[in-house]
Amino acid sequence: MILPVLLIYSGVIPFQYRNLVLGVLVITVVIGMYTEKMSMQEIGIRTDNLKSTLLPYLLATVVGSYMIIWYAQISGKIAVDRWWEIPYLQFAFIPTSAVQEFLYRGFFQTQYQKFSKPVVAIVLTAMLYSFMHILWHSGEFIVLTLIAGLVWGVLWYKFPNLIWISASHSVLNFLINYFGYIAISA
Repeated sequence: MILPVLLIYSGVIPFQYRNLVLGVLVITVVIGMYTEKMSMQEIGIRTDNLKSTLLPYLLATVVGSYMIIWYAQISGKIAVDRWWEIPYLQFAFIPTSAVQEFLYRGFFQTQYQKFSKPVVAIVLTAMLYSFMHILWHSGEFIVLTLIAGLVWGVLWYKFPNLIWISASHSVLNFLINYFGYIAISA
């Protein structure tokens, strides 16, 4: 995950091809999952724990939402004007969030947990997740993604469910973009 991000960040691969690179990474991870014989349940694609895992993800999402809104207010961030006209804010943030969670928590953290202590797996995954966000050239955003990565990492360790973690990520992703923490284009 580090090399593709560095190649995009340095301009070797143009920024506009980041989704294509992400697609290649997803295919590579799916192949890795197949060779590692990972089950759908192991990567968090499960419905058996939907009820028991809802509350922790809901609480984290509500607290995260309040923190994003609070920080936007004290730092003078202004909501994106006419957000409904921006394709990314219409619904594109949902698959982006789900794919990131599939990669970082569903695959990487799950794999790291097999050979390291949970806290190491959580911190390592959060750092990799945060590192990917250097593409947006915002230190503030990198710090926010590190915090989110740590919270989601703990939640994933205790309550592995790709549906709820992706929903949480989607809500917070929308708010981050809505309040202009990073530049999005119409």
